[in-house]
Amino acid sequence: TVPPGGDIQAAIDVASDGDIIQLEAGEYFPSATIDMIGKAITLRGAAGRDGSPGSIIDGQGSIRVLQCTSGEGPGTIFMNLLITGGHASMGGGLSCSNGSPSLENCTFIGNSADEGGGTYLGEGSSPLLDNCTYTDNSASAGGGMHVYLDSNPTLLNCVFEKNLAAAG
Repeated sequence: TVPPGGDIQAAIDVASDGDIIQLEAGEYFPSATIDMIGKAITLRGAAGRDGSPGSIIDGQGSIRVLQCTSGEGPGTIFMNLLITGGHASMGGGLSCSNGSPSLENCTFIGNSADEGGGTYLGEGSSPLLDNCTYTDNSASAGGGMHVYLDSNPTLLNCVFEKNLAAAG
């Protein structure tokens, strides 16, 4: 369990495949991108009474919030997270290249990037997104999500609204 303001990356670093890292309800302000480093673990936030994500990870406009670039598969799970304030060249909220995690009940709001304000799906990425929301993200290409030609995401019950991009 990681309390609000705690070090999420430190918990990931010591976790083993199959572990669940529980984030308490509240805000988290990582100083560097949270990297799943290829582990098949669950990063689970708290859910509000209405089911909305209650754990907020805020990049404060200076970092990409999350990344999966080490061959993560469907056993790498993000659940009940609100990802905001991310900023990067590719994927302000989340960047996946050769990573195919599962995202359940996640909200991406107010992230920015050159490509994929909310999420960038690079080569070889086939994540499953279920009940995810993308709102007010911005990018030059793919305001909510930029999907590279070799990616094959599955989106179920997802909402994209008020995202902004010059293309896509």
